[in-house]
Parts: sequence; C-alpha cells; structure tokens
Amino acid sequence: MVISAALALPGVFGLCETAGTLNAETRSSDEVFKKWLTWQRVYEDVDLGDVDYLDEKAAGELAGSLPAAIRPQLKYLEPPASTQDRAALKGFAANLRETLAAFASPGDIEDWLAELAKPKTGFTSSAQNTAERESKFRKITAKYREFLEWISGAGEERAVEVRRFAIANRFFEYCFSPATHAQFRSFIDTPALRPIARMLYANIWYNLSGNGWRYWHADALAALRERSRAGGEIVYIAGGSDILLPIRNGIYNIRIIDPMFPSQTKYYSEGWEFLIRGRGPGGGRGDTIDFGGDGESGGIVMRRMSYREFGRFETGELSDGKKLTLPKSESVWELRDRKGAHLGRFTLERRFVSQADFHTRGKRSLLISFNELYYITASGSSGWGIDPRKFSDGVEIFVKQLRKPVDRAAMIHMRETNEADFYYIKLGTSVD
Repeated sequence: MVISAALALPGVFGLCETAGTLNAETRSSDEVFKKWLTWQRVYEDVDLGDVDYLDEKAAGELAGSLPAAIRPQLKYLEPPASTQDRAALKGFAANLRETLAAFASPGDIEDWLAELAKPKTGFTSSAQNTAERESKFRKITAKYREFLEWISGAGEERAVEVRRFAIANRFFEYCFSPATHAQFRSFIDTPALRPIARMLYANIWYNLSGNGWRYWHADALAALRERSRAGGEIVYIAGGSDILLPIRNGIYNIRIIDPMFPSQTKYYSEGWEFLIRGRGPGGGRGDTIDFGGDGESGGIVMRRMSYREFGRFETGELSDGKKLTLPKSESVWELRDRKGAHLGRFTLERRFVSQADFHTRGKRSLLISFNELYYITASGSSGWGIDPRKFSDGVEIFVKQLRKPVDRAAMIHMRETNEADFYYIKLGTSVD
C-alpha cells in the first residue's frame, strides 16, 4: 500500500515532508515480520535442580519408552525389566532424578560426567567410539537427541521445551567456560570418551542452533533491554531481520551488520528487502512500519530517515551456487511512540562483519545468534576470518539463545575445540 507517510501518521512525524515522501510506503509489522510471529518463542531460565516433577508415575512412563538406540549405554540407570517391579522402578526413578539434577550447573555436570566416563557405566568405550566414528552423523545425533528428549520429557509441553533449552545452556557453559572446559577437552582428546562429547554437542547443536536458531532467551532480552534503556546501542552481528522480539521487549536502539544474502531468505522475515531499501525516492525515505494498537510495542511506528550506499561487495559462491555483487548500504529508521516521542533508532548496515566491529566503544553492546557465534570463532574456511584471540580481555557478547553473555575465554575455547582432532558436527549449522 503506497501512501503518504505524513498523511498516514501526522501525530507521529508531523506534516513537514518533502515531495519524495508522497511515494513513501507504509506497512504493518505483521506484514514485515509475519514469520517471526509464528516461528519465534522466548524461553525463561529454570532451576534444573528441582526434579520433584519426576514422580514414580512419570518414571514408569519413561521406563516404558526408553529409546532402543541408546538403551545399551544407559545400563547405569538400571531400567526395570517390568514397570510392575516396584522396587526396581523406585531405584530407576532415583537414578533418573540424580541425572536430571546433575544438569543444574556446569559444576554438577562435571561431577556427573566424571562418573559417566568410568568404564562400569557402559556409556563410553573404544568400541562405542569406533562404531560412532564409522556411522553417519545424523544417526549419532538422533540417538543422543532422543536420550535428552526422553530423560527430560516428563510434564507439560511448554515446561519440557523450557527445560531442554535450559539444559542446552548448561551444556554449552560446561563445554567452554574456563572452570570446566579442561574436562570437556579431555573427552575430545581421549577417543574412548568421545561419545560423551558427541552427546553434549548433539544437544547443544539441536536446541541452540539446528532448531533453536529462531528462539530467544528471556534473560538475554532483559539484559539488552536494560542496556538499551540506558542509552546504549545493541550491535547485532548478522541479525538479518530479527528485530521484532527485541522491539517488543523494549529494545529500541539496534544496529544490525549483515550482508543479507538473497540465498538466505529462509532465515529472514518477509519484509527483509523493505528493511534494507524502499521503492520510493531516496531509497524509500519516509517509509514506515506501523506496529499497530497501543501499549509498549503496539504503539510504535518506525520511519526510514535515510538510505545511502557506499560501494559494493562480492558475495563469493552462495548456498544456491550463485555469485553476486551487492551494494554496501545503510538504512536508518527512527522509532517513535504514537504520541511522537522519540524512542530509539534502528540501523541496518548491509556489509560483511569485520574484526574491528568487535572492538566495542562507548555504550555499545554486542549481540549474536548462536549459529553465528560458531562462525566468528571457527578457524580457516569454516569461519568468517574473525579471530577471538584478538578480542579485548573484557569483551562479552550476548547470544540470543543463552542466559549469560559469552566472554573471550569461552570463545577462544570454542576456536581451539574447532581446531582439535575431533570432527562431528558444526555447531553453527541449522536444519529447521
């Protein structure tokens, strides 16, 4: 719908417009971000040490649904031969609760895995590692995903989803945080113990990247909102069109740096091209996005203040096999409430990210999705040419799927693990 932005929203931006804005376009936020309305969810953190939900009835249901592929490695849980054996079921329930409670923190996970690594459990062995090394990674991933989905599956659907997201968070922290990384690295470096590393990776990957690439952690949104409200700018590396939930959560000062490849539309909402450039004069100066209604996010109107190009860049070969030359550009949008009060600014820079972008200054805070966290820490052709070892000691990056920001030490550990003699799955890939 092409109408005058000035006439459409006089109370927000006023009537003093150039003639060019007569060709400005107004779209609703539902049109621009429709995909995110159905695809995205926000998960809060939970206390994983609270396992009272797993009563004897729930344990009985789990006993009857233990996945066949992982059963030989779970003898340590002592699953009962029959759910009618009350004594055996009671012991099985206690073992399940002990394992679930071990997911509460990286330190608890460390203690649990120290026991799981012992030969008596049967979870790891040289033969098991050889079998997995010679198998297809999808088969291995399915087995270890089924393990976590099975053991965490008691309760209502939403509670289970939140629980798995929280477990994946703790698994990530365990693998790469300085306090516990050494043990994880020992599993990587000891072939017989690599099944444990694959189990951790399978569930980090799927819940935070493969399926979780679209989701947000409530704690990340809350922290970013606080920084934005204090006048800081959130620099979202490779954020695409992913601004709906940040804006709905009161994050109004956002800068995205992303080349916005046309081959990656699966990961953008419908209005991604409109966010970059409008069809009217001046690259769509005066275009608006109306969030409709009232309230904190419903009463917001975004208006394009400027569009400029500053050179061009080569994409290299894209996932669809094409090579393109695209304009480097910057589109600046202002956010106001329905009474016209200034709220913030959204800037979209269409270009590749560089090492310099990670040198934060002033009130800038860095944000990235878990998928892209992998690519800025990976070396060689697997990565984007960014070296986390060159980051300043105090740098921290908020990750949309993580409850805590990631520091330099953790990112260096990710890079070192990527360079290790262990290849299973790239944590940055996605499937859904």
